[in-house]
Amino acid sequence: DVPDLLALYAFGGGDAFSPAEIDRGVFYGLRRGGQLIAAAGTHVVSERGQIAALGNVMTRPDQRGRGLATLAASAVIAELIERGVRTIGLSVGRENAAAIRVYEKLGFKKHAPFHEGMAVRSNIKNHRSEMESR
Repeated sequence: DVPDLLALYAFGGGDAFSPAEIDRGVFYGLRRGGQLIAAAGTHVVSERGQIAALGNVMTRPDQRGRGLATLAASAVIAELIERGVRTIGLSVGRENAAAIRVYEKLGFKKHAPFHEGMAVRSNIKNHRSEMESR
């Protein structure tokens, strides 16, 4: 449920998760004593395009090191494959060694570095206008 996910994701800063992702994506969580202790989900899923972005993988700090993130993420991956998704990607900060270990256990490989940031619409529009005038 959304309040439990928001509370869990707050341990990671809470800025990568949007409740709207639940309706459009795949999410699995693990509870202990009624408390959500780990979860994994997707940022986007396109069954028509057979592609998805794994994300929103989080374990409570006091529950880490037990394979819970791997278990939750593997459940998400299994459902995506069952739905016909053929390409599953993700992004992770290079300093996040624990997450990288989880993703490598699941069979992911490093592909390329990238810079993540916000795009400003006016800059995109101006760039497009420049390209069109050439």
